Amino acid sequence: MNEKAKELGCEHTNFLNPSGLSEENHYSCAYDLAIMYKYAYDNFEDFRSIVKKTSFSLPVSEKHSNDDRIFQNTNQLILSKSQYYYDKCTGGKSGYTSEAKNCLVSSASSGDLMLICAALGGVKSESNESYRFTDSIALFNYGFENLYKTTIVSAGTVAGKAKVKNAAIGASEVNAIVEKPFYFYLSSENKVADFRSHVEISGDIVAPVEKGQKIGTLYYEIYDKIYKIDLVADKEIPELELPDFGSIVSKILINIFRVIVIIALIVLAIRFYNISIRKKGKSQRSTRMKRYNARFRRK
Repeated sequence: MNEKAKELGCEHTNFLNPSGLSEENHYSCAYDLAIMYKYAYDNFEDFRSIVKKTSFSLPVSEKHSNDDRIFQNTNQLILSKSQYYYDKCTGGKSGYTSEAKNCLVSSASSGDLMLICAALGGVKSESNESYRFTDSIALFNYGFENLYKTTIVSAGTVAGKAKVKNAAIGASEVNAIVEKPFYFYLSSENKVADFRSHVEISGDIVAPVEKGQKIGTLYYEIYDKIYKIDLVADKEIPELELPDFGSIVSKILINIFRVIVIIALIVLAIRFYNISIRKKGKSQRSTRMKRYNARFRRK
């Protein structure tokens, strides 16, 4: 549990038991509980289903034959008959110990804005109202009335360039683009977010590189909190194809053999031609000699 909490970015949480019961050095804070709730809500459908149930009936078991063991959700923000019913609430988890007092981590949605509220240490007012519910409703209303969505960086924005080793000729550089848009909700009192950003490109990017492959991170520091946005390659980078020296040598040898064969054929053709010429010359000389001798015999 502690490892997962650190992984999620919880900096003021330490678990000593899984029950949540009070124990020395067992603690958390509102912000960390909101982080945990968001992680569970965003990633687990079962969690989303459970936290919005108004009641649950335990089934019959070997020890309990009754089927009417119904448990009511104590998060009164989702109970339609409660004085604290809040129609935007999408679920939550209440809790109580004598040391922690009344606590509630809950969520609410309006349009495309979802808010999470963590109310800890709640007591009751003089009129017997539960502050964990009234304060949660007040905070949700403030958020929906005063927060607006602004785009910090759009998807596809070129945040930097990266050198690619072992890349094909003419393709040794790739753009590092923002994979997903990054939005931030600002108070209407703060029209411009006070933020800083910097880019870190992964070291030793070696071809081949796939389009969409993560090659860096864009960091935004907004109101003292760090946000990370993945940077990916905007195109495919093929690797450099080195020559196959074995194939080259074999091709050279084949070509040399071809040249030798051609030269040999040419030489043979010339020799046959010369032999043919000599034979023809001898035949012509023999014919002349016979004619010459025949002429002298007649005389």
